[in-house]
Amino acid sequence: GVEEVLDEHLYNLILCHSHGDPTRERRLLEVLLSRRVDAIVLAPMSDPASHPLYRRILETGVPLVILNDRFDDVPASYVWASDDDALRLATDHLCRIGHERVAFLSGWSHNAGTAASILGYRTALAAHGRSWSKVIEAGWTEEAGHRGVGRLLDEAPDTQAVVCGNDYLAIGALEALRERGVAVPEQLALVGKDDVGCAHHVRVPLTTVAVDKRALGRTCARLCLDALASGTLPTERVVLTP
Repeated sequence: GVEEVLDEHLYNLILCHSHGDPTRERRLLEVLLSRRVDAIVLAPMSDPASHPLYRRILETGVPLVILNDRFDDVPASYVWASDDDALRLATDHLCRIGHERVAFLSGWSHNAGTAASILGYRTALAAHGRSWSKVIEAGWTEEAGHRGVGRLLDEAPDTQAVVCGNDYLAIGALEALRERGVAVPEQLALVGKDDVGCAHHVRVPLTTVAVDKRALGRTCARLCLDALASGTLPTERVVLTP
């Protein structure tokens, strides 16, 4: 999505990956600054130690758009999908089809999206009069989903359904459930979030909440281009609904 918009305006995309390491993220950002890039779209690691660097990027006049997180002390523009709506939709679905004990396999607690997701999860449970709840902080990867659902079943073996913070968590959970001999959805229901392409190709096709990733990227790129055209550093907040 970012690249589509940039191509239309003859800008090039430089792609860097932190691989989940805040120290690597900071090093990459320093490299980008030294190369005098025009603007930066950042999906951050949510490490408070990085916030001074984020602010310094803005102080140099480089537009910074933060994707899928938000920080009160960093006056950047932000774009995210509504995590509370996504988890409310997923949890509501599981409750509506009759599940009484719905757990949530979440991402890292220090991420703002996780707090919003937990709010959406609990809002849906309350709307259906469900008093049982269980949140397991896992991470974002397939490996995290594999570990997290194992921990969930050890701690709460009466769980009937699980909503996951993203599809990769759900795919890892599916594999762990297969290894344990738990049939999905006959013995345990599972819902993901994001509608990534591979979710359609796992052993059990995954029910998921669709988030328009391309629209997120296009919005980030437009905010960068608007800032470059105006010569200002706006602090916009754009929320997309799943």
